[in-house]
Amino acid sequence: MFRLIAAIAVFPVLAVGCGRGHGVSGTTLLGRVDRAYRDVPGVGLAYSSSPALARYGPIKSLVWLRGGLVVASLERVAGSVIVWPGGKRTYARLRGVRCWAELSPNDQHTPLVQPAHRFLHASRMRPATPKRTATGWLLPITFHEPASRGIGNGLLARPAFGGVYVLAVDRGSYRVSAVLSQNDRRWVTLRHYASRPPLPKTTPRCRY
Repeated sequence: MFRLIAAIAVFPVLAVGCGRGHGVSGTTLLGRVDRAYRDVPGVGLAYSSSPALARYGPIKSLVWLRGGLVVASLERVAGSVIVWPGGKRTYARLRGVRCWAELSPNDQHTPLVQPAHRFLHASRMRPATPKRTATGWLLPITFHEPASRGIGNGLLARPAFGGVYVLAVDRGSYRVSAVLSQNDRRWVTLRHYASRPPLPKTTPRCRY
């Protein structure tokens, strides 16, 4: 889900040395990651700056989980806030606007936190062979995300994109400390919550 922010360019395919994962396949390791998030109530995600996202400034997301599935999400991008409180409706408060507008289903979404999907999963994903590190594993995953519509003049539409993202999996907990992109650069930093954060109110609603 990551109802996403707009105009994300195609991820460069990551040239990661996928050495042996000491007998652990990518599918097996991803399954262990999925199980590790069954009891996590919420996760914060902070996106590092990149040329494709530089004009949006800092990007932060917050997801609510139940049994490892994304049940609600919030994204802050370019001064706007996008909230999916669960169910079929999504709301946005665009920069400079005080009311909340209801969005169409495919207006915005972000990979890794797609509504009603497993956390850290993306569209048309395929895990590759993990690489063992001093603290756990690097798990490369290929994916392809469809395009999403924009929100008026507030957030631009995002074209379809794909490539590879890499999960930095911690040994022991099997939780992910970061998501890496090209050249092992940190793309997303994760913060795990011990209790469920409160959902923001999406009122008043816009009347246009």
